[in-house]
Amino acid sequence: ELDDEEKACIEAEADFSAFFEQSIRMAERAVSRNSVFDVTVDYGGYSEEDMTNLSNKMEGIRLTQTFCDDSISKGRTVTALEFSQHHNDLFLVAHNKKASSSFDIASNGHGAVVLWSVHMQDRPEYIFTCQSEVNSALFY
Repeated sequence: ELDDEEKACIEAEADFSAFFEQSIRMAERAVSRNSVFDVTVDYGGYSEEDMTNLSNKMEGIRLTQTFCDDSISKGRTVTALEFSQHHNDLFLVAHNKKASSSFDIASNGHGAVVLWSVHMQDRPEYIFTCQSEVNSALFY
């Protein structure tokens, strides 16, 4: 049995911290309701050597694409983001009404759902508008 000082020493080591963090991620995936994917995948793509240096962990993440149509999304809050399980190149973004405007059907109504394809960055596949605010949206 280890005493408290020895436990604290082990917990402070970078190797242990990296192992513990990766194990917690796997456990969270395993107990989630949506378990249609491999819970052991490391989305960071880091080798064991990289995992020992936790301060550099976020360097592997970078912005590669931006999807935005100012005519529909400017001034609107994003209320939902959902990826299609059937078509892995599609995702939707739900928007609430524009913050500084009253209802005007000509200005796209209160709510909007924008369907994007990762293959078409310059414009959305479809834009759906409605007279009510959109609080959530899902693929069916």
